Amino acid sequence: MSRRGVYLRRALVGAFALATVVLFAGCSSIIGGAQNTMAPAGPVAGRERDIYLLVIWPAAAVLVLVEGLVLLIVFKFRNRKGDDSIPRQVHGNPALEVAWTVAPAILLAIVAVPVLAGVVALGREPHKGATRVNVTAIQWLWQFEYPDYKDASGKPISSPNNEMHIPAGTEIGLQFHSGDVIHSFWVPKLAGKIQVIPNHPNHMWIKADQPGDYSGQCAEFCGFGHAEMRFRVIVQTPQEFEAWAKSQGAVTTPSSAPSQPQAVASGGN
Repeated sequence: MSRRGVYLRRALVGAFALATVVLFAGCSSIIGGAQNTMAPAGPVAGRERDIYLLVIWPAAAVLVLVEGLVLLIVFKFRNRKGDDSIPRQVHGNPALEVAWTVAPAILLAIVAVPVLAGVVALGREPHKGATRVNVTAIQWLWQFEYPDYKDASGKPISSPNNEMHIPAGTEIGLQFHSGDVIHSFWVPKLAGKIQVIPNHPNHMWIKADQPGDYSGQCAEFCGFGHAEMRFRVIVQTPQEFEAWAKSQGAVTTPSSAPSQPQAVASGGN
């Protein structure tokens, strides 16, 4: 190999090593990262991770098997110096062709059952007893309103922009609206992304296992201020959440509403 070829080869190896370092640097804090989908803090994110792993591991096994066979064939049947013989010509193998058609079909059928079950379970409407939050996305912030918690004038309370408060251990029903363009709501540790589209209300449900402060952001480029559309989901104990709602002016809450309809007084003479 010429000196130029040696330098080129070393440069390619160095570039590959640098690219590898940069790639893994982007995966730092793989367990405790603020926006790590592999460290779920609620049942929605947890099931989404399980579905992902259920699909990715068989796919990785197929990748290793196929690429391994390709490399084996390349090296075993490569053209060798001094060997000008013609290899034995093969015109197909029915048994192998049936096997690599049927096996993936069976694998996909097995994987499809839990995947479709998960899609249905995660895509359902929030339960009627869920704490409701109306989420409005506009360039470039998030607004959160609580229709179950009303102030003295009968209006729903709201939290500061880009800050959503929810109680832990409680299902939260989110209703999404966009005031301008397409946005995407994403809290990696609590749930996957959902599109927020103008004139197309959308919904999802989430639940946080433990109190904490979770990072979220808009995951759809929505204009020059897109990078500023970050928000926080502050998960509190139910008691702390009720106290926060009252501090925001709530005088009517689900817990203050009568559990049974009031009896109608019957008059008589």
